[in-house]
Amino acid sequence: MITKLFSSRLIFVVFAFSIFLFSCSKKESAEKHFKKGLKLYISDSLDQAIVEYKKALEIDSTLVKAYLNLGAAYTKKGEYDSAISSFKNVLSYNPYDIKTHYNLGKVYSIKNDTAKVLEEADFLKKLGSSLGDSLKKLVQ
Repeated sequence: MITKLFSSRLIFVVFAFSIFLFSCSKKESAEKHFKKGLKLYISDSLDQAIVEYKKALEIDSTLVKAYLNLGAAYTKKGEYDSAISSFKNVLSYNPYDIKTHYNLGKVYSIKNDTAKVLEEADFLKKLGSSLGDSLKKLVQ
């Protein structure tokens, strides 16, 4: 009886440890793609950077910084709807991220969507950020 109980606990511990190791390697792999994407973004290889950020997100859909950088890459490429989608993904994880609200407001400004720029500006002001004033200046 004791041997059987010990054996089932051992199997559980080995199983849990395996899941932990898989999770760690998964995070490292996503991070590797993110870093590669960052280097490509810096060198202005935007299409390749986007591919790497997407690979990182396929591995770890919670890697918020990959969504943020993906939004920046799309913005730089002029793919504004894709940028907005990426920034909104960031906000789904952290609805109070000041940098993301500011970037979203800038993209809305580029698209001449004054109402959404002002909405982002007001939200930033509610968060106590002076970036709200900066956004308002973009539409004045």
